[in-house]
Amino acid sequence: MSRTRRPPRPAVDPKRRRSETEVTVTLRLPRELHDRLKSEGGDRGFAAEIRRRLEASFTQTPTARGFGDLLAAIGHAASAAAEVHPPLGGEDMWAYAAFEEAVGMLLGAFRPEGEPPTPHELRNTAAMLVGLALAPLGDRGVGPFARLRAKFRNDEGEKP
Repeated sequence: MSRTRRPPRPAVDPKRRRSETEVTVTLRLPRELHDRLKSEGGDRGFAAEIRRRLEASFTQTPTARGFGDLLAAIGHAASAAAEVHPPLGGEDMWAYAAFEEAVGMLLGAFRPEGEPPTPHELRNTAAMLVGLALAPLGDRGVGPFARLRAKFRNDEGEKP
């Protein structure tokens, strides 16, 4: 009589499995990076912030990749400006002005060929992009949004 072989035991106890679609991962991070991710996650939390950032890194379209390179270059310029001239007790206007100039240069270097839309279309689209950029900042985006809104209304001839 032949013996029947038992199937090997699973490496993970199926009763302990949390989800069929998720995996638990252990990751070592520098404390400063952990603190920054936790802070950026806000009410959503640390793990949600990591998932959001990882997912975003895989969802770039070919067109967005060009913007991704531009964004990475701008990020490097911001880090360099902070290192070369760190703020002393508040805003460092010299570093900000140098960074602003560097961003203009980078925008020129990455500018695609072709003609931009009309000034009206451009301003409306830019305003929408600014709103989309500031919204994820939550409370930190309220002040810059309010300043831009007041400037936009003044430029349009309205009272803020």
